[in-house]
Amino acid sequence: MRFRAFVVLGSVSLLASGATFASPASDFLSEVTRLLRFYGGPSKVDPVTLSEQARAELDAKCAEAAACSIDTGRAVAQDLVAKFADKHTNLRPPSAAKRARAEMNGTDVARIGVRLVPIGGGASMIGYVRPDSPADRAKLDVGAVVTAINGLDATSTNLAVAEDAGAVTLALGEGRTVTLKPDLLPARDFPTLRVVKGVNVVNIPTFLSEGTASAFFKTLRGLDARTPLVVDVRANGGGNLDECLLAASAFGEVTHDLQSDRRVTRYRAKDGSLAVNGHLVERLGDVSAPNPARVAVLVSERTASCGEIFALSMQKLGATIVGARTAGVMNSAVGLYDLSDGSMLSVTTSKAVGTSGQLMDAFVTPDRDVKLDRDALLQGRDITLEAGVTTVREFADR
Repeated sequence: MRFRAFVVLGSVSLLASGATFASPASDFLSEVTRLLRFYGGPSKVDPVTLSEQARAELDAKCAEAAACSIDTGRAVAQDLVAKFADKHTNLRPPSAAKRARAEMNGTDVARIGVRLVPIGGGASMIGYVRPDSPADRAKLDVGAVVTAINGLDATSTNLAVAEDAGAVTLALGEGRTVTLKPDLLPARDFPTLRVVKGVNVVNIPTFLSEGTASAFFKTLRGLDARTPLVVDVRANGGGNLDECLLAASAFGEVTHDLQSDRRVTRYRAKDGSLAVNGHLVERLGDVSAPNPARVAVLVSERTASCGEIFALSMQKLGATIVGARTAGVMNSAVGLYDLSDGSMLSVTTSKAVGTSGQLMDAFVTPDRDVKLDRDALLQGRDITLEAGVTTVREFADR
């Protein structure tokens, strides 16, 4: 099986440690520090020095307690990871890890079927609704504002915890509440299509799901290539590098270089075919897609990693990027590791470089800066989507 690079804001299970140490806290911290030695990202910190400092901090905390619980180890490990100041290097709790693991493995989890886009003040916009899910049957739509989940901030982490608990109460922006019972649903989500004012809008919620690019190609094959297109990746936190490059290749040739230990791996995708270091590794077949000049890509501060790489690739091909500056983690890739307590560690292992060998910019800057506006959303207006639709209609009228 060929190794696949992941560029994802989050973490996924790939490796479990079987080592045993002096206490649950020490055991957990040792797992984390051992994996952080693989760090190869843009941060200038010394992983070994930081790990030694974290060990000393944990020893001091444990010396003051009768028992040193794993919670103490988690707290020290979280502080250690934060010192890398790298969004791609992060430690996620078991609730979030469970969903990422299921998405990687193609298994089912308890879900109501939405993905969220933060809009500030503890609220989020629904950025994706899975067809025939509890949320879909409750007629929740993309653009709806969620102000709280089970009385807590409307975050993806709190949503996952509520789904695991078996009941999700959403406080919606218009003042009503909806309580949904999660279904056992596939963790993988795929592109959906809707038509807004005569414009095709394809929502790609993630590139972590294997087969996303193939599903996107299938959607494009069912459309008239002469019709303007909006691609919405505002809820897309990243995923598999193969998937986002293949998806963009429907519109033209795209490339991406990753550097690790001074070795460069070159990715090139065109017309649904992907080559790595000159070797063909995947072919999806031809597709007739709109001219990129007739395409708008919607982005948000939630758009991350492979979502950003897709948006940047489309921008280079001539598409118009509409929305807010993205999360800022597209210039690296990660190793994804499962920890013994069910949480997961994402470690930046390589950097994305340009043709000159310099580190790529971390962010995608939109051509049209139209940030999500909470007040407008509460009035039923998604001004970012409106701007994207207007943009491609203007091109169509020329």
